Amino acid sequence: MRSASYRPQLLTCLFWTVISCVGCYTTEPPADFAQGSHTSWTVPVKYSGTEKGTVLQRLMNVGLQRSEIILGQNIGATCNSIADLEREIEKLEELSDDRKRPMLIGIDYGWGDMNADEIRKANKILIDHWNRGGLITINFDPGNPVTGKPDPNDTTRVDLRRVTLPGTEENRHFSRQLRIVATGLRELQRHGVVVLWRPIHEPNGGWFWWCSHDESTDEWTSPEHYRLFWEYIHRELTVGYGLNNLVWVYSPASMAYSAIRPTDMYYPGDDYVDMIGIDLYTDSFTRESFNAQNGFTSLRKFNKPLAISEMGSHRLDGSFNAHHALDAIFDYCPDAKYVLFWHSWNDGPKRLPMALVDCIDADKVMNDPRALTLSPQFRSESTGTSTDKEALIQRFIDHGINH
Repeated sequence: MRSASYRPQLLTCLFWTVISCVGCYTTEPPADFAQGSHTSWTVPVKYSGTEKGTVLQRLMNVGLQRSEIILGQNIGATCNSIADLEREIEKLEELSDDRKRPMLIGIDYGWGDMNADEIRKANKILIDHWNRGGLITINFDPGNPVTGKPDPNDTTRVDLRRVTLPGTEENRHFSRQLRIVATGLRELQRHGVVVLWRPIHEPNGGWFWWCSHDESTDEWTSPEHYRLFWEYIHRELTVGYGLNNLVWVYSPASMAYSAIRPTDMYYPGDDYVDMIGIDLYTDSFTRESFNAQNGFTSLRKFNKPLAISEMGSHRLDGSFNAHHALDAIFDYCPDAKYVLFWHSWNDGPKRLPMALVDCIDADKVMNDPRALTLSPQFRSESTGTSTDKEALIQRFIDHGINH
């Protein structure tokens, strides 16, 4: 989204791979399913036997045998209160017939301003959701390292080469933000949490400093400099901070306007990306909107699992029908592994409706058997012991469910 007001270990991983069987049903795939699906994906050997590899394999398997998608909701940013973040999940549970919650929960690690205490508190929600059998996705939207403003939408020009160069003021400023984020991610790693990690997103839009567009000169941040910056972040987190729990998600903006550059232009490279999402904001549920200028289909050539990494309305007037959007995803983006609805936010006293709970027919989405959710019987250690989880896993295995 371009702007907003801010904007047990192996057992748990095995547990997650079977829970989505509940509520699944067998149905014929849509007519264009075979054309859009990639059945040849394999988890890279380097991830074999790891929790990250297990999550990637599960994602790759979604939708191969039936029409289904992992349902997700971004609940806000770590700068929001814990009560507000938890309430966003609770409201969706209340829409479900049996208090299911989305399988995937997303959050922003700050919005331009990274705060270690806020991240640590929000991590408790993420760890709890993971232990219940859910999935986690996190955005990283740092503040501008030239102006020092804690605003990702501050498009004051930044030479990304200097951000990656130790000793520069830009590097010092950015490194402070990255250190705080890495500390939060390391805490999640200690708890066995795998993160769908989405840093510096929507580079083709021109509305963030990491890939800005000067309309007066029509000058853009170059794809080469963006890739250099992405590789730098990848190296710092994986090598410098020893993080191996990140599924790296490249997520350009949908080409809803002619000014938005092609979705494949800033692709960082196969060695630095595990998954690809597209951020899709529209109020029209047509092929032309969901695959604007072939922005979604052009990403298939990279042969990575695909997703709708953000979903929402442009109008922000409460007229967005989430169930129509879900149908359109199956019609026009049938190989998407998950969809993450973006969050609502307050503009003064007014709530701007974006979250699933604020959409028309949100209850239909929460109860649609194609939408993979998390059922109450698979809840965390507070409601079930590890032995209980093992018994549930074995029960699915004994019944021959391999999904």
